[in-house]
Amino acid sequence: IARATKFKKGEGYALKNIGLAYYVKGNFVEVYDYWQQSLEVFKSIPFQLGISNLNSNIGAVHFNYADYPKALEFYLESLKAAEKLDDPLRISTALQNIGAVHSKNANTYDKALDYYQKAIPFIKKTNNLEGIGTVNVNIGEIYFLKEEYHLALNYLEKALKTLEQSGGDAAFVLTNIGKTYAAQGQKEKA
Repeated sequence: IARATKFKKGEGYALKNIGLAYYVKGNFVEVYDYWQQSLEVFKSIPFQLGISNLNSNIGAVHFNYADYPKALEFYLESLKAAEKLDDPLRISTALQNIGAVHSKNANTYDKALDYYQKAIPFIKKTNNLEGIGTVNVNIGEIYFLKEEYHLALNYLEKALKTLEQSGGDAAFVLTNIGKTYAAQGQKEKA
């Protein structure tokens, strides 16, 4: 109907939602096809919100298949569109996704930290305590991988405090705190 009436935004959303249905079914070839079509429709309008969302979604498909270079391409495009919108939620999501890609390679841990740090002020603008907790966990995990345990604990403690305030699930954070103490040989604190 949207295509017949030349309602481009509706067509883009319809294609996105069809892709989402395939995503739920685990049919990622179809997901990719429909989301790519949706992205092209949104680009033709241009509809920056749709462009940001679809680039993020397609990036996630590549990320899930460990195609990190391609995921990074889409996440960077998502960030560009989000910045045009000046949308703190979309900007923070894109920055965290880019950080996640860089967290997969020891040679780019510092880039991951940089992108995660850049996300924090944008998350704060959205008043999302759970999001702040999550990004602090991500930063803590990178410092753990870098064997900078004192910094890992600092961020994990921040995450724990924030998640407790928000009512979020702190079990994962507590596990990481225990792992960090154990890695330092402090078994009694673990």
